[in-house]
Amino acid sequence: MTVHVLGSLNMDLVVTLDRMPLPGETVFGDTFTHIPGGKGLNQAIAAARAGASVSLTGAVGNDAYGRDLLNLAKLEGIDISSVASIESISTGTAHIEVESSGENRIVVVSGANQQCPDLNVDNLNKGDVLLTQFEVPMSRIIHAFEAARERGVITVLNPAPVMQIDTKIIALTTYLIPNEHEAAMLTGSDTSSIGGIEIAAKKLIEMGARNVIITRGAAGIYKANELIGKEIPAYKIQPLDTTAAGDAFCGVFATALSEGVEEETSLRMAMAAGALTATKTGATTSLPLRKEITSLMERNP
Repeated sequence: MTVHVLGSLNMDLVVTLDRMPLPGETVFGDTFTHIPGGKGLNQAIAAARAGASVSLTGAVGNDAYGRDLLNLAKLEGIDISSVASIESISTGTAHIEVESSGENRIVVVSGANQQCPDLNVDNLNKGDVLLTQFEVPMSRIIHAFEAARERGVITVLNPAPVMQIDTKIIALTTYLIPNEHEAAMLTGSDTSSIGGIEIAAKKLIEMGARNVIITRGAAGIYKANELIGKEIPAYKIQPLDTTAAGDAFCGVFATALSEGVEEETSLRMAMAAGALTATKTGATTSLPLRKEITSLMERNP
């Protein structure tokens, strides 16, 4: 089965620093690097490194950043035949500040991502997985999810960056994967406690999601459907940079689903991938291989 990723490709411009500046304040950074990223590319690479056959739909500018991103995707074995190269607009960029605690702050300039083409729905087959986020136009997501539902494709939506959501999209979603902050924004619930997390998950199910998985960083995840809700604890790691940890989770979860892996094992795989990603710096540079994921799971059954 194939994991189809509909999403963004960005060049991440990363600054590391001791602490974030206050409004109006100037601080000195430690390092500056260019790192390929974008939630679509991150999730596609995470899925490919975990062993999936991956097809990516998106757009880049006809510029140096765009060429670099396409070359990387090809090296990772990703099918990029549905990634458009746009003449009139620059490749998307993400401006990322990472402080010494591992926390990050990100500003995205979408660029060519707003010209993302429609997914080629003729390539969707029953049992495939379609994964997307909110860094491409909503119209493309709805078009893809409607076709996926008709063709028996599992749909996975990571509603990030969070924004006002069309309930039509939620109703077409098999697995909705927000983090706790996104869940709060989508539902108006206070998700600072497990009780609030449970309420938010229930609201999202009432909005039409069949399965909700709320990621909570070091606190693990909370998964729910109409019948049950359950907490699953996180792997214990020392975080260095949390950039792309959520993307690793989503990409590896999609991979496991495409392989027919049982849901809870799929979630443990995804959590291991997210934990490993947080122990390294950068986005695509930190995404783990399948053998690393398996090793962590074996050491922490």
